[in-house]
Amino acid sequence: MIEILAVLGFPVAGALVLAAVGHRDQALTVNVVICLATFLSAVALTVRVISYGPLLVLDRLFFVDSFNVFLVALTAFVGFTTSIFSGPYMRIEREHGRLTPARLRLYHSMYQVFNCTMLLALLTNNMGILWVAMEAATLATVLLVSLYRTPASLEAAWKYFILCGVGIAQALFGTILLYFAAEKVLGAEGGALLWTELNAVKGQLEPTVLSLAFVFLLVGYGTKVGLVPLHNWLPDAHAEGPTPVSAVLSGLLLNVALYAVVRCKVLVDGSLHTSFAEGLMMGFGILSVVVAAFLLSRQRDIKRLFAYSSIEHMGIITFAFGMGGPIANFAGLLHMTVHSLTKSRPAAYDRAFADQIGNFFRGGSRRAEDRHPAHGRHPRAGHHQSCHRLGADAGGARDPRHAAVRRFRQRIPYPDHGDTRAAVGDAIAAAFTRRRVRRCIFQSAADGIRGNQCHAAAAPASDDSGVRASGHRAHAGPVDPALPRRLVSAGRETHRMMLR
Repeated sequence: MIEILAVLGFPVAGALVLAAVGHRDQALTVNVVICLATFLSAVALTVRVISYGPLLVLDRLFFVDSFNVFLVALTAFVGFTTSIFSGPYMRIEREHGRLTPARLRLYHSMYQVFNCTMLLALLTNNMGILWVAMEAATLATVLLVSLYRTPASLEAAWKYFILCGVGIAQALFGTILLYFAAEKVLGAEGGALLWTELNAVKGQLEPTVLSLAFVFLLVGYGTKVGLVPLHNWLPDAHAEGPTPVSAVLSGLLLNVALYAVVRCKVLVDGSLHTSFAEGLMMGFGILSVVVAAFLLSRQRDIKRLFAYSSIEHMGIITFAFGMGGPIANFAGLLHMTVHSLTKSRPAAYDRAFADQIGNFFRGGSRRAEDRHPAHGRHPRAGHHQSCHRLGADAGGARDPRHAAVRRFRQRIPYPDHGDTRAAVGDAIAAAFTRRRVRRCIFQSAADGIRGNQCHAAAAPASDDSGVRASGHRAHAGPVDPALPRRLVSAGRETHRMMLR
């Protein structure tokens, strides 16, 4: 019981502390320390479950078995590694004026609230509290997605809130139907929403009501998983939120929502003794894989690419859990683990470099229209952003972030494994992500250069387009001629290496 309280208590305490001091330099270290303490508590809980078996504590409020303790350890580990990565990322954002002290406090406190809600959803034995935890996670991530307060991020957060709000309402109705089916067997005060009690009497539950409840629960929690056709919020949330938020969305939120679906599937299979739940999950899973595969081929924005990749992988995992059986369940857990580790550490690492390169050539702006207001807002925002992703003025070449660009260019031909923290993650992710990341980045670089040169040629000549007396180029000026040659030569060299 102490381990469970520690796993949930550290994030709560961390959220309160960081809400007060989250804007200070020490907040980055405090965030990492709290996540480390949470992870160590999760490890202790895992050891206890392995040694003594499942735990049912605090008047049956918390239930821990070999299934959810594995996800608890994975969630705590991903939260810890992402907090390490988010420290320098948020420091750069603050130095370049994209985040105010108030927003930094909001980010650090909501990060801990999000971790707490995910862990609570995994540990609780009450299906009603599981729904409350998922709703609280929605509210926390809405604030994280809209952290930059740009029109695009606010639009993505609003879209996320509306779609997931509708989905979570469907899950609430499914939870009510689940209670209605169990209340006749367990009684109004017999723990009708406790999963252990439901699992003990699942053969006596009304099959028709339970089937209808599972449909609502699958649609509701499936929206959070990102299953097609309920996936529309995920690409925008990935593209417009900070990179650490994208990492935890892929590595944590989707897993926990699918965990809730799997718990409900166990009850339905035991009540119906048919393949009803299996067919639904396998159908949604294969549909997600097929649709995401086609959409992946059209993506040129790196963060939207990772979003559709998450949709595809969650479709595969849903299909595996839908099949059921020891081998399929093991395959689903293995795929879930690799997906979480890949998206939360190495993939986020590469996305950070992509953001750094984009910021470098855009002179600090995240979207192309911020640097070229005359272009306006294109309806295909992701394509418009990628076409001008790297076009900007040469004044950005004096930006201190040039070190990040050098590190990125050094990592392209020969990954640097001197950093022990990156070695394991890079080895896992190299075969799956590196070629696609290179292609997206360098293709976006070439498109941005061409778009910026066309914009410079179409712009009327003015005194501001030349070099100022101070030696800095004006914002409307063309790209430094040496810059495209270096990028194009690096891109050609990388392309030749990929063809070998």
